[in-house]
Amino acid sequence: MEVIEEQLRDSNGMCEYAIYVKALIKRQEGQVQESLQLFQAATCISPLNVYNLKQMGRSLYLLGKHRGAIEVYDEAQKISPDDWEIWHNKGLCYMYLRQYDSSIDCFTKANQIQRHDVTFMQLGKVHALQEDYKSAIDVYTEALEFSPEHAELLTTLGILYLRMGENFKAFDYLGNALTHDPKNAKTILAAGSIIQDHSDMDVALIKYRVAAVHTPNSAQLWNNIGMCFFGKTKYVAAIACLKRALYLDPFEWIISYNLGLVHLNTGQFASAFHFFSASINLKPDFPSSYMYLAITLSRLDDFSNACSAYEKAIEMDSDHMFHLNFAITLFNHGELTEAKRQFVLFNDLFQQLDEEQRNSDPEGLKRKEEACAELRKCDCLALILATPIPKGHPLAFCHSRLRDGMVKRALCVGCNYPSKAFGLAGAVNDAFLIAETLQAHMGFRHENVCVLHDVYPGQKKSLKVEPAKSPTRVNILQQLQQLVRQTRPGDVLFFSFSGYGLQVDDMDGYQDEGYEEAILPTDFVDGRDGDYSVICTNDLHDVLLGVPQNVIVTAVMDCDHATTLIDIGGTLDGSLVSGLKYSSFCGLQAHSTKMMLANHERGVWQEEKARSVAARPRFQPVMEIDNPRRGRLPTRPAMSRSSSIAFCYSAAGHGQTAMEMKMTTPSVDGQEPTVKQHGVLSWCFAKALEELNFSGTYFELQEEIQQQMKQIKATSLPRMDQEVLLTFSLPLSKPRTMKILQPMESVHAPDRGISTQSMRLAAPAVVPPPPPGFLTGSGSAVTSRQVSEDIPSAQSRPAWSELVHHNVEGREGSFKV
Repeated sequence: MEVIEEQLRDSNGMCEYAIYVKALIKRQEGQVQESLQLFQAATCISPLNVYNLKQMGRSLYLLGKHRGAIEVYDEAQKISPDDWEIWHNKGLCYMYLRQYDSSIDCFTKANQIQRHDVTFMQLGKVHALQEDYKSAIDVYTEALEFSPEHAELLTTLGILYLRMGENFKAFDYLGNALTHDPKNAKTILAAGSIIQDHSDMDVALIKYRVAAVHTPNSAQLWNNIGMCFFGKTKYVAAIACLKRALYLDPFEWIISYNLGLVHLNTGQFASAFHFFSASINLKPDFPSSYMYLAITLSRLDDFSNACSAYEKAIEMDSDHMFHLNFAITLFNHGELTEAKRQFVLFNDLFQQLDEEQRNSDPEGLKRKEEACAELRKCDCLALILATPIPKGHPLAFCHSRLRDGMVKRALCVGCNYPSKAFGLAGAVNDAFLIAETLQAHMGFRHENVCVLHDVYPGQKKSLKVEPAKSPTRVNILQQLQQLVRQTRPGDVLFFSFSGYGLQVDDMDGYQDEGYEEAILPTDFVDGRDGDYSVICTNDLHDVLLGVPQNVIVTAVMDCDHATTLIDIGGTLDGSLVSGLKYSSFCGLQAHSTKMMLANHERGVWQEEKARSVAARPRFQPVMEIDNPRRGRLPTRPAMSRSSSIAFCYSAAGHGQTAMEMKMTTPSVDGQEPTVKQHGVLSWCFAKALEELNFSGTYFELQEEIQQQMKQIKATSLPRMDQEVLLTFSLPLSKPRTMKILQPMESVHAPDRGISTQSMRLAAPAVVPPPPPGFLTGSGSAVTSRQVSEDIPSAQSRPAWSELVHHNVEGREGSFKV
C-alpha cells in the first residue's frame, strides 16, 4: 500500500494499475464498498478495460447488488463477448435473483466457451434448486468425465443420489470421494448418514469421529451423532449432543425437531412441546412437526389443541400416518364417530400405497378379506385391531403392538469356540435356526431378535465377527440385562444358549459344599488374573427372573449342566432337580443350588455310529475358579419384582450328556437335502414346534421334544442318554395349560369381558421414526425408509428399544422337515 500511495502521488492519482491493485487489497481486507469505488475510478481512466469491469461487477455481487452487477457484466460482454468468467459470474447473479432459466443459459454458455469444474458445480446446483435432479445428475456426470478425480464433484453427486433415496449409488460415489480425499468432512458426514440410515450406528459413529477432528463445530455433525445415540437408546448422550448442535446453530429447525423426538420418547412431554414449537416457528411448512406436537399435547391432556395440531398437519399433507394417529387420539378421548371416520381415511390412503408393499403379506390380506363384513360393524379400535398390515409396512410393528398389547423379544447365543482345539461345529447353527423359527412362526419381529455368535453359520473359521456380536461374557450379560430392562408387563422374553456347559468348583467357598453349574462364553480364557471367565446359572437366574409381573420367560439351554437355571423345585413330578448337593446346618439337612460331581459315559460319543455322524458332547471338565462370578461385568442381579412365570428346557439331566451331531433336512420342492451340525435339543425344539403346528402347551412341547430325541437315538445315537428336562418357576407357571411363547392375555378364558375403557388406555400413538441423517446444507432430513415406532405412555415401553446387534430376517418356510 505504501508503494501504491507513492505511485499515485507521483501520477496525481491517474495510475490505473495502482488503483486496480489497491482495490484488490481493499476487497481482500473486507472493505468491499471502498474497493468498488476504486474499481469505478480505474474504469473512468480506462473505460474499455474489461478487467476493471469484471472486478467492479464482482464487488457489486459481494455487496448483494446483483442487478447492478449484471448491468456491469453486460457492458463487459460488449468488449469481450467470449469471456467464460463473465458468463459464469452473470449466472451466479441470476441464480441469487432466482431467475433460474437465465442462470442456466449463462452457465451453459460459459461451459461452451471454456469448461471449468466450478461452472459445472453451479449449473448442477441450479438444477437441484429447481428439483430437476435428473438434469443435475447429468451435469455432474459430464463434469466427472472432465475431472474424474474431483472429490467435491463426487461428494456432491453422492449427496444428490442420497436425496433421491438411491443409497447404493450414493455410497459408491461417496466412497470414491473418500478415496481421493479421506479427510473431507462433508463427504464423511454424508457417508455416515447412509450408514446411520441402515441402523449401523456404531460404524456411523466411527465415521463421525473422524469428521469431528476436522470440523468440531459442525452443528449438522453433532445432530447426526445425537441421533446415532438415540438409535442406540443412549438418551442422555443423545440429548447432550443435540444440545451442543443447537448451541452451534440455534436456528436450524431439524435440531429442535430431533430434540423434541428424544424428549417425547423419554416421556418428558413439556420439553418435547417446547422443542416442537421451536421447530414449527423455524419451519412452519413441515407437517410431521404438527403431528408430533399433537401427540405431545395429547400426552399433556390438552385434547382440543392436539386436535387442532392434527387438523393442521392433515391440511398440509393428507398422510395416512396423520389420520391413524388422529384416530387413536380421538378414540382414547371417547370421540368414537370421528375416530372411525379418521380411520376410514387412513385405510383408504393405505390402500393407495404401491402394490408390492401391500401384497408383501398374503396371509394378512387373506385375514382382511375374511374379516371384511365384521369390520364394517366394528368401532374404531376394533377396525385397527382387525386390519392386517403387511410385514414390511411402517405400521406393522405398531399394529402388532395395538393388536397384542405386548412385544416378543429374544436373545439367541451360539458359541462354536473357533480358536479352540475342542471347539463345536453346530452351536451357531442352533442360534440361527431358533431365531429363524421364532420369527417365521412364533410372532417375533426380526428387530427384536438378537443373535450373538463367534463364527458365521456353516463355517468353522470365517471372517472375524464384529466385537458387538460376539458371545463374550460381557455381551451375553449386557444383552440379557437390556432385554429385562426393556420388558413391560405382558411381554414375552426368550433366551437360548448353545455351547459348552460345565461344573465349576468355587475355590472361595466351603470345602465339599458342591459344584456350581455354569455356561462357557467364547472368551472364557480372558478372565482376570489368569482365571477363567464363566457365567453361573445362578447369575442368569437372577437376571432372567427380574422381569415385571405377567412376563413369560422361556429358556432353551442346549448344553450340559444347566438344570438349575429357573427353579430346582419346579419339575413336572414335583421332585427336586436330580443331582443336588444337600447341606447340613445345626443337624438339619437342606437342599441348595450346588450340585454333586457328574460322571459322563464316554461311549455315548465315542462309539462307531456316533463318530459317523460327527457326534460331540457339550460339556467341559470341572474348572477350579477362585470366584466364578468375578469378571469384567458384574451381573447386578435384578431381584424378582414379582412371582415370575418362567420355563426352561435343559438338554440333559444331571450326569447325562448333551450332544450335537449332523442333521439332515429332507429335500423340499426338488431341492437337494442339506446336512448341518446341530445340537440335539435345538434341532428337536424346532422340529417339535413344527409337529405341534407352532402351538400347544409347554408340557406338550416337552413330550414332543422327547419323541424327537427317541427317533434320533434309534437311528443315529444308540447310546445317547440325554433326556430333555423341563423346569419352571413356582407357583404361577402352569406348563400343562399355558401356551408356548404366548402372552398372559391368551392364557385366560377367551370369553372374559374387556371393557372399552381398558382398551382405550392401551392404545398408544403410532409415529414414524426420526430422520436418520442430516446433510450439510441440505436443509432437510435424508430418509430412505419409514419404520413406525410407538411413543410410550407412562406405563408403556420406550421406542427405539429393540436390540441393535445382529438381527436375523425371518423367512416363511425357513425350517422344513
